Amino acid sequence: MYLLISKICFLFLSFAQAKEIHFSIPDGTAEMLQDWNSQTEPVLADVGDVLIIQNNDSHPHQLHTDGRPCDHGDLIKPNGGIWRCTLNKAYDAFSEREPTRDHFNYDLKFWIVVKEKQQ
Repeated sequence: MYLLISKICFLFLSFAQAKEIHFSIPDGTAEMLQDWNSQTEPVLADVGDVLIIQNNDSHPHQLHTDGRPCDHGDLIKPNGGIWRCTLNKAYDAFSEREPTRDHFNYDLKFWIVVKEKQQ
C-alpha cells in the first residue's frame, strides 16, 4: 500500500511541475524552405512538459516524429492553427539520423531537446 501511495504522489508531483513550452512556426517557413527553428536556438524542455505549436505560416504543417519526444502530430492549420502534445520521452534532435521534421517536407527540421526531469 505504501508503495502504491508513493507512486501516486510521484506521478502527481511530476505532472504538477510540468510547464507549457510555446513555439511558433514563422510565416514564410514553407515558401523559403527553412527549418521551423535554427540549430542554434533549439526548443529546450523536460519530459512531461506540454509543447504547444502555433502555425503562423500560410501553409499547413505537421510534426513528424517516430513516437519521440511525443506522438506523431496532427495537421496544424495555417494562419494561427495550434497543436499540442505532452513530451513523453527524452529526445535530442541533434543525435538523431532523422530528427523531428515537417511531415509535408522532410527537409524542414524542428530542433528540440527534451531531457529527463531532474529530481
